Amino acid sequence: NNSSPQQSRTSVPGFRVVCSSDWVELAMEANAHGIHIKESHLAKIPAIRQIASTRDSFLIGTSAHSVQSAVESYVTYRPDYYFVGTCF
Repeated sequence: NNSSPQQSRTSVPGFRVVCSSDWVELAMEANAHGIHIKESHLAKIPAIRQIASTRDSFLIGTSAHSVQSAVESYVTYRPDYYFVGTCF
């Protein structure tokens, strides 16, 4: 395959690569579409948004382990998506 990672990712409609790590520099170097932040590391989201501001689109998501934690994190940090685990 002679295509670059960027070409391979964008050739599949709706396909997104997200790093499951707090290492935003690594995600950006890997040309990922975003990063998944642990629920316990939500306070890092503002700094990650600042670092990622050079990208046209960079998803920042998190896990939610209860409805309350999802609401609280949304009000404070506004992640782009949630991975919902065992809430019920």
